[in-house]
Amino acid sequence: MSKLKQTLILTLALFAASIAAQAQTKPVRNGITTVELNSGFLSALSSLGVAPSPLGDSQLEGTTIDFPIVEGLLDESDNHAEIIHSGGLQLKAGDTIVQLRDFTIDTTGSQPVITGAVVADGKIVGRAVLFDLSLSGASVVARGPLVLIENVQVTLAPGAAATLNSVFHITALAGGLQIGNADVVAVVGK
Repeated sequence: MSKLKQTLILTLALFAASIAAQAQTKPVRNGITTVELNSGFLSALSSLGVAPSPLGDSQLEGTTIDFPIVEGLLDESDNHAEIIHSGGLQLKAGDTIVQLRDFTIDTTGSQPVITGAVVADGKIVGRAVLFDLSLSGASVVARGPLVLIENVQVTLAPGAAATLNSVFHITALAGGLQIGNADVVAVVGK
């Protein structure tokens, strides 16, 4: 092999390695998303006789609920992400039980959203857009392998409001209802 060819191969190998090292999309390994539930949302649920409780690995303490992060992807160049959670939230009124579970934060589209699996009275309804997210007041800070996303506003998506109204035989819920503010702490990288 000629000296020029060896140099060219070595240069290309180093270039490829530097591109791989600078990959902007990184795996999200784990972490937690915490939502401080809005008092108006909790009052609305209470007035309708609907009691919220955590599912699976989620924890509800006072007005704060946590959802463990199990995996995902984050593009550090534009903060587009898909962050997958375990656990969820159960809403119960009388014999009617709705489970909203396995949330995915998705900021890859034109409107950042949270999707989730919906189970009504033990039957899978499907995966749906449950909440709309506003990142206008949010901050994103990367500290080593940690990425902190704070002050994300969470509102009820119109379709989710219609589904919940139908299942609970009410008309009180509407799209845009303030659910709360979310903070995400994610471990990102290899």
